[in-house]
Amino acid sequence: MKWEEGDYHGRHMPMVSKEPEGMKWTPGVFRGEKVRVRDHTCECSSVVYELCLAGGIMFIRRTRKGEDEDIVHEFTARTNSEVFAAWLEMVDSEENKEKGQASRLK
Repeated sequence: MKWEEGDYHGRHMPMVSKEPEGMKWTPGVFRGEKVRVRDHTCECSSVVYELCLAGGIMFIRRTRKGEDEDIVHEFTARTNSEVFAAWLEMVDSEENKEKGQASRLK
């Protein structure tokens, strides 16, 4: 994954993205009009992930693009740090972990 230079694409996920074991996805719910997207993957894929924050609650939104409509699910946990750890596991490449590069959100 890398950020494209000179444009506003999100992270490019590997062809097979790895969702951490035990992630339980629930149908998306309305969380108010103010949802802050802290990070996201590129929309060039059929599945887009967003790290969101609303009302002090952090969650990951997964949108699967469909022919007729998009299917939205969310992952939340008891603590925001658990959600953030799951996000990092999904989007940080092994290459970055080996080089010791920190996420841009830390």
